[in-house]
Amino acid sequence: MTTTLRSFFSVFGLGALGMAGCSSSSPGSGSASLSGSVSNTTFSVASTLAVFDVANASETCTGQSDGGSQCTSSSSGQAVGVLLTNRSEATCSAVGHNLSLSNFDVVQLVVTNNNGNVATGTYAIAPPQGSPTRAEASFTTEDASCAQKINTTATGGSITLTQISGTNVSGSYSVTFGAEGSFQGTFDVPACATPDAGLAADGGTTTCQ
Repeated sequence: MTTTLRSFFSVFGLGALGMAGCSSSSPGSGSASLSGSVSNTTFSVASTLAVFDVANASETCTGQSDGGSQCTSSSSGQAVGVLLTNRSEATCSAVGHNLSLSNFDVVQLVVTNNNGNVATGTYAIAPPQGSPTRAEASFTTEDASCAQKINTTATGGSITLTQISGTNVSGSYSVTFGAEGSFQGTFDVPACATPDAGLAADGGTTTCQ
């Protein structure tokens, strides 16, 4: 399976990207560190991206007398996502296209608050049942043909957010993937303002680069 760069923001529901931030296309405009290994794989961070989105979005439609329908959208909460990748081509501008990157390694970190905005603090990967806040992490790799090799989700650890602004997210993380290994590090990442570009599933053409 080939995964577009943009679709990584949809893994944990980061799709509409409700809050605009920096739209810089220059690699290295943020900074991050990564140590450890998962599934005998590690990498050096070459690009960093962050996005803000609503945590919950829904649409309710009712039928009209003329045969049409009227739909009402609602949203609540906030999600903050961070990507750490090994490819400098993974930029904010690239997210808006149906682009897949070959030999691609990416760690995704997401903190969600279902009841309001995400605040600074430390968030557990496995929060108590019923908690409105949660942290999630994943590690994905793709081969030279943009085919997925590793796709695993963290089972423990935490994500710490020390700064959250409309244009920047910073903090640290220590996440474990069961017997597969763990990653630790820090991040100071500019946020992307991502256009709602169509994915390949909507008729677009995916490019492996």
